[in-house]
Amino acid sequence: MINDILYFVIGLAALVGGGELLVRSASRLAAVAGISSLVIGLTVVSLGTSAPELAVGAAGALGGKVDVGLGNIIGSNVFNILLVLGIVAFFASPAISRRSLRFDIPFMILSALATLLMAADHRISRIEAGLFFAAAVFYILANFYWANRESRFSDAAKGGAHSIPISHKRPKIPVEVGLLILGVFALGIGAHWVLSGATGFARSVGLSELAIGLTLIALGTSVPELVTSLVAIRRGEKDIAIGNIVGSCIFNLLIVMPVMAAFSGDGLHVAPEAASFDIPVMVASAIATVPLALSGYRVSRAEGVALVLAYSGYIVALALKSHVTEAAIR
Repeated sequence: MINDILYFVIGLAALVGGGELLVRSASRLAAVAGISSLVIGLTVVSLGTSAPELAVGAAGALGGKVDVGLGNIIGSNVFNILLVLGIVAFFASPAISRRSLRFDIPFMILSALATLLMAADHRISRIEAGLFFAAAVFYILANFYWANRESRFSDAAKGGAHSIPISHKRPKIPVEVGLLILGVFALGIGAHWVLSGATGFARSVGLSELAIGLTLIALGTSVPELVTSLVAIRRGEKDIAIGNIVGSCIFNLLIVMPVMAAFSGDGLHVAPEAASFDIPVMVASAIATVPLALSGYRVSRAEGVALVLAYSGYIVALALKSHVTEAAIR
């Protein structure tokens, strides 16, 4: 048990350090390249913080533990929307940009709805997974296209002048890219250690394997999103915090899930319980962001508390469902 606690503490330190490096380097690269912090958060940062979900999903598919990998994706998205966004709102009450309301959040909702639709037959085929991956490519290209337009308009408004002199751009890029990669690596290692420590501790105190899979694995792989968003808030990069949450949810569905389907023999099997309960909860969580964001174009502290309470209710429902299932088996 002591080793598990030690793993957890060291992993948490790696997550905090990795989140700091990731946000700092990403925000500097955004300034150098003339790309908005929101776009960086929606793409580079969210791809980086989704790396643990990708690792768990791929390992689950290759090891025949598809339910664990898929549950991790769904649970991570619910965690990101309800708990991470709730905590971010409580501490910072971040504004939501009009572009996110018009494109990014609807794209997240559509991705969740598509997952619900395709999982109705309890299977996501490789063709369906290919469509998901194509949607991810479109999303990334669209973000950088708009980033390029925003940069051109910004330069034109300043009479063609760049915010950062050209001579200062190139020497910084390799260093910042290296720091960004190091941050992603630290997040991945930290998430693994946190997950290992938490899982070992849970087993030592008698929690069931089902309870561990439904809660700790999803929580462990989502800790990078939580830490990165909190670090972004502390550094004043609220756009990165919001972009990271929305982008991670999109990439979990459109990249991690297709990778799992590719590694599974005949497509991705979806457990009936996931199709009937967990995926609908994920869809409802995504849809709930719209009225919250429209209320003054920001998520208030009170709304953040409501999101956290909703996540607590979800965990209670999972625990009750797990208890009923185990009782029926006995």
